[in-house]
Amino acid sequence: MQELDEVLTREMAHQKVQALIKGDSLEAIAGAIVRLAAELDSQQNLTAAAMLGRLAAVARGREKTVFDHVRLLRLSEDAHIELLPNRDYKTYAAQAVSHVDAIWVADYCAREAVGIDAADIARRELLSISLARYDSVELWLRKVSELSTVLLEIENVDSRLIRSKRIFTSLFEVLQEFHGNLGSNPGQALGLCLQRYLSSGSDKIDQSALHDLLDQALGSIVRLIEMKFSYALTASTYAAISEGRKGLGVLRWKEYLRASKSIGAVRNDLLETALVLARQNRTDREIADHMSTAFESRQQLKIAAERHFVGAGDVPPNLRQWWVSGGAVAEGDRQVEQKVGNNEDEQIGALLLEVEANSGVMDKLDRAVAPLLEISDPVLASTVRKAAKGHIAIAQVARRLARMRRLTTMDLQGSRIDYNPIEHEMLGGHVSGVRRVKVVRDGIQKDFGGRLKTFVKPWVEPDPT
Repeated sequence: MQELDEVLTREMAHQKVQALIKGDSLEAIAGAIVRLAAELDSQQNLTAAAMLGRLAAVARGREKTVFDHVRLLRLSEDAHIELLPNRDYKTYAAQAVSHVDAIWVADYCAREAVGIDAADIARRELLSISLARYDSVELWLRKVSELSTVLLEIENVDSRLIRSKRIFTSLFEVLQEFHGNLGSNPGQALGLCLQRYLSSGSDKIDQSALHDLLDQALGSIVRLIEMKFSYALTASTYAAISEGRKGLGVLRWKEYLRASKSIGAVRNDLLETALVLARQNRTDREIADHMSTAFESRQQLKIAAERHFVGAGDVPPNLRQWWVSGGAVAEGDRQVEQKVGNNEDEQIGALLLEVEANSGVMDKLDRAVAPLLEISDPVLASTVRKAAKGHIAIAQVARRLARMRRLTTMDLQGSRIDYNPIEHEMLGGHVSGVRRVKVVRDGIQKDFGGRLKTFVKPWVEPDPT
């Protein structure tokens, strides 16, 4: 087999290979490679696969004829691509393995991609093959994370870091071309992957390699959001930011932010996420923390956020302040005042809540109490009936005003929901650490052309269950 390989190499070098593989000769040569490899071990069969891959590269439209022979080789996961003689062989072997239908190929390609030292084209090919055979990007990233133990065999910290950088560069390049299923939480898997591969050794390690590694990780965050924007609204999508800061420490993280080529796009995604959540009348502590981590200082964050929120007149001032400060406004400092609002819509909404809350009581007075009073005190019974009818009239006016102003109740009375201090008013004032609350008085919302905005916040109390 080695002699045949040398012949093919020589003919290719002299640009005479086309005459050699003319007509049926191509299939004959491919068949010869398979026959010669039949009695050899798995590593030699991988070499044969590389030979077929190289032959397919010059087959000019007849690649299928060559790759059909790859399936006839005795390939197994015991062979290592890194042991092949040069980068070209490694790349050709990777291309050949993509035509093997065995169940072990997905894990094998991921393992070999991590194990390869400097053959980046082969690494990228292997990662692409592996990703195509996993159900989602999330599962693929978790597998690559598990394989980080392979790098423990590299004693030199700089060498280990450079390998990690090359792996993440290939990961990012493969994601750029991918358009399949991402999984439920690919951002968290990416963060775990970065944590496993990020070397936090001494300050003397190759800083440029470290920055490149982080840039590829943050670029992958942006790519995940490009493929599915809803991931931008999930805090775990940005897990790699926190892992990067943990791995570097505060001072080195700030140095990285000043040099980063990818942080600008991540910051823009975070700011747009903040604006979307603010328009939904929502806060998110974890996303706010990621925003603070992505900027060198709160002042830098404030300037960027204020610029991004320009023109967002529909965002309440207190919510805008919360996001612009990166969640630094202490929620406990907000004074909860359970009173009617200071504008007409809030007053109409509060009136509607009062009449709706008392409608049941007044109805019972009219139907149950007044008939009993007719026996003992007819005059008082008449007064009760008048009060009940007067309440009905007031309720009708309140409902009519609410319809005119497009105000509706939120229908949350009695519900148990997640506590959001921006959206809910806690009886007795804000209580830290509360996650679940019970709604004790409904809220009022207004329809702004299909977008609902809360005007009277629901009153809540901690849910003990």
